[in-house]
Amino acid sequence: MLAARYWWITVPAGLALWVRVELGGLVLAGVLAAVAVGCVVWWRWHPSSWLRFGWYPLVARVRALVVYRPRWASVMATCRLATVFGGDRYVPRLLRVRCDRWGDELTVRMLPGQGMRRRRRRWTGTRTRPRTTPTGSG
Repeated sequence: MLAARYWWITVPAGLALWVRVELGGLVLAGVLAAVAVGCVVWWRWHPSSWLRFGWYPLVARVRALVVYRPRWASVMATCRLATVFGGDRYVPRLLRVRCDRWGDELTVRMLPGQGMRRRRRRWTGTRTRPRTTPTGSG
């Protein structure tokens, strides 16, 4: 289960272990050096695509694993988004973390009955009108 969930750690670690066992430590060092040089060349050649497709996804995965997931349940309880029913604790799921140079974007699956209108009302203490979109001209 954990190997499938954290494939971005287990697959490279498994490949590195296989290369080390089958081909030796010197070959593994060469492969790691080639990957590092490839990353540096990509970063120097086209920095914006390196950041978008190389660096930020890696940072987002590490932040999700190290920063957000360990504290997720306590933060949701503090925000009064976690509920207890029948002795079981229900917490909204953290689905995705996206990262860019300005900050992090979290995608969360809310629990049933936790709509944003209700949440805004609780946070601000006022009723909010539903957002409407124009249906036609005139």
